[in-house]
Amino acid sequence: MKKINLKSVKPHEFLSREELKQIMGGFNGSGSGSVSPNESVAECTARVYKAAKDACDADDVCKTACDIIPTCVPSMVAAAAIACAIN
Repeated sequence: MKKINLKSVKPHEFLSREELKQIMGGFNGSGSGSVSPNESVAECTARVYKAAKDACDADDVCKTACDIIPTCVPSMVAAAAIACAIN
């Protein structure tokens, strides 16, 4: 099995700033990482986590890495919660 580390990830496998803004909503609250007026932070977190998980599951490399790295899912949940809490 190939060992996965930051050096083994190719530059094109990282999200661009624009892709991150689209997923997380940047700092202006315009993307999927922002809480809508009728939504709790918990509901926002679940929605944003689902979007991140679905995107990862659609990519074989991300899905495989997430299957073998124990902190993958908790990291996605934490990132979703932070994005929703600050937007």
